[in-house]
Amino acid sequence: MHHNRNTGEATTRAKSEFRSNMTYELRIGFAVALVLVAGAGLVSRRAVVTQNEQSHLVSHTHEVIQQLDAIVADMYAAEDFERGYILDLKEQWAVASDSAADRVRADLVALRGLTADDIAQQRRIDSLEARVPRRLELIHAGVVARRVAGVDSANAIRHTLVGQMHIRETRAIVDRMRAEEFTLLRTRGLEADAAATRAPVLVTLGALIAFGLVLLAILRVQRELAARRRAEDSAQASRMDAEPRPARTRPTWTRNVRTAPRASSSRT
Repeated sequence: MHHNRNTGEATTRAKSEFRSNMTYELRIGFAVALVLVAGAGLVSRRAVVTQNEQSHLVSHTHEVIQQLDAIVADMYAAEDFERGYILDLKEQWAVASDSAADRVRADLVALRGLTADDIAQQRRIDSLEARVPRRLELIHAGVVARRVAGVDSANAIRHTLVGQMHIRETRAIVDRMRAEEFTLLRTRGLEADAAATRAPVLVTLGALIAFGLVLLAILRVQRELAARRRAEDSAQASRMDAEPRPARTRPTWTRNVRTAPRASSSRT
């Protein structure tokens, strides 16, 4: 009895320790898995944010390039409309030339706003603002000269060395600005592609690690359950071996059969 009680107590303690260890290991395993999943989520979110930022920068660079192209296009439009007015003296060409000149001024303002965070580009815009207005003044002066003094006077203003110099300098400044923006565009494009590639890889890696940890925890629990079953089977076998076996007795009818002849012989 005492041995059985000790065996039962040992089995109870083993079960309690098993439950405690299993619960602790499960908590640790799932906690680590949750931490990794949360970390993968944060990294993924950061990668998406970075990708969006790079995409925004790429779009911003395209806007700057388009604004530079607009400045050149509007300046050429103002000159073409001026030339048309000088040739046929139609007022609609003069109005169109003045409208194109206004668009150039607006383009410069917009360009300065788009490149507010780029000191080098801001300095180039300073150079543009020092030359473009002079060229626009010459264009307007050509229109006025044609209206007042005739074709020869207007052409003389159009072909002045100062006007041609302003055109070349303006074009050179715009080309440098475009080259700078295209360099930024290539760099930002590569960074955006890298961010777009990195995000799903990090998410997949984090998910695989978390899944692996959960799987390891499950396998650990299964091993512990198997060990528990073996321990219980061993304890059950020990209890059965320790229990006293009842003494074997012969049946009553066997004893009566064997004693019956003796009784008859005594009567004889």
